[in-house]
Amino acid sequence: MPGPIVSDEMRGQRQRKPTGPIEPLPWYRRWYTVAGFAGVLLVGTAIVSFAVADRVDADAEITIENPPRP
Repeated sequence: MPGPIVSDEMRGQRQRKPTGPIEPLPWYRRWYTVAGFAGVLLVGTAIVSFAVADRVDADAEITIENPPRP
């Protein structure tokens, strides 16, 4: 039994062809905008976490005195 007949016309229907002019992507969907935002977010997170984190030498800055004896 022979296989199904597939014509060139049937294959062409599978490919999507634009029906109108291709519009440019908006600025917020372009690759360099997304990559730039991710880079700013990464650097900002690193700066904030470095500024907020307690370092080991932070304990040496505080002195707790003994309470007075009665």
